[in-house]
Amino acid sequence: MDIQITDRRYNELLEREEIRFEIVHEGEPTPKIRDVAKLLCATINSKPELTVIDGIESQFGMARSRGFAKVYKDVSRLRNVEPKHILAKNFEEESEEESGEEE
Repeated sequence: MDIQITDRRYNELLEREEIRFEIVHEGEPTPKIRDVAKLLCATINSKPELTVIDGIESQFGMARSRGFAKVYKDVSRLRNVEPKHILAKNFEEESEEESGEEE
């Protein structure tokens, strides 16, 4: 899985960086949000807890997906701006995985 940044700009009003990207995933299904977040964080040198993947959209018949991510300066700003369903989609998966490992 390879990731390429197609657009990157800073939104001063919301104090975040907005990133559009493209993922090539030959022979694999559309990647999960947390996997994309980890790869994106490694590519742009950001922290996973400050990175939110807004969405990933696959292109029909191609092993290519496009997405939109937001990187915040601090956690309090992220929690104030992002809707609950986006936060759940991005961060609740980690909590479920952690609780599943304990059993």
